[in-house]
Amino acid sequence: MTRDQFRALEGFSINRNPADSKADDLLSAAISGYASITRPGRQDLLQLEDLAMPLIDYASAKGKRDAAMRLVQMYEAPHSLVFKLAHEPTNISAPLLLRSDALSTSDLLYLIEARGLAHARIIARRRPQDALLTGLLQSFADPEIDRILAQEIDLDAPHSLDASSVKVPEKTNSQKLTQIHQQLNLMMRDANTELEKAPVRHLPPVSSYQVPENHLIDSALLINPDFFRVALADALGVSLERAKHIIGEWPSSQLPIALKALNLTAQDCYLILTAVLGTIHGDRDSLRDFVHIYRSIDPETAQQIVQRWQAADVVVEHDTQTKTAI
Repeated sequence: MTRDQFRALEGFSINRNPADSKADDLLSAAISGYASITRPGRQDLLQLEDLAMPLIDYASAKGKRDAAMRLVQMYEAPHSLVFKLAHEPTNISAPLLLRSDALSTSDLLYLIEARGLAHARIIARRRPQDALLTGLLQSFADPEIDRILAQEIDLDAPHSLDASSVKVPEKTNSQKLTQIHQQLNLMMRDANTELEKAPVRHLPPVSSYQVPENHLIDSALLINPDFFRVALADALGVSLERAKHIIGEWPSSQLPIALKALNLTAQDCYLILTAVLGTIHGDRDSLRDFVHIYRSIDPETAQQIVQRWQAADVVVEHDTQTKTAI
């Protein structure tokens, strides 16, 4: 990168008020300067990030698209720059979503959750091997995504499927969906059975008890399970004994309902359940079913169940205090 190019880019990063065409030119110059370095080091990488990141906000769609095309060809592209462009609409981000090695599985999971179906369809073409990522893609129940993922299965199969066999999964998926709803209804019914007689009192909403989701995840990953039990009780506003009962054992655990009430994503719920209860699903189909079940839980219903847990704890505490007083 020439000194004049560097000074122009440095000046822009301070002023941040160029026309789109100028931003495109400066963005292109920054990437070209980085690409011209034979063995770019960490300092070069950071310099490109510092100079190019402000330009993205002012570049035109064409300028962003050209930048994405050039970044995907780099052996080592700046992660923050790639991630920022990957968050753009698919007419810009498609090359990065499809081929960039700078995007990790967690990045792809976030992009799918944040940007939805359009990004998911392109990410599916990466032929992901991660079970959680594949399960999240399949949870869209989108024909195009299913077709792309099925092609991967066909390549791994010992023989090709004939035309008549292609119709079989449709029935299987329907049966699985029915089983999912049955399992969901059973889970919700079990959560409500013991609380049918508990009075519903005016308690603070569940959201007022929430702790950062990262704290729940960090607590779940600790060796001592008591730490997660305390964190869950604090997050839900329930007793430690109630939190222990909610955690329970898989598959009767009511933890998915509690985490849904706290608005955790499917991947965060799966991570916590795996850390606390051990491996709950060992294959892709089961993982996909889990994602379907978790997404089918109505957040308001989950919060109502948590409020009934809170009310039941209030009753127990009141009874205990009454007996102690007597």
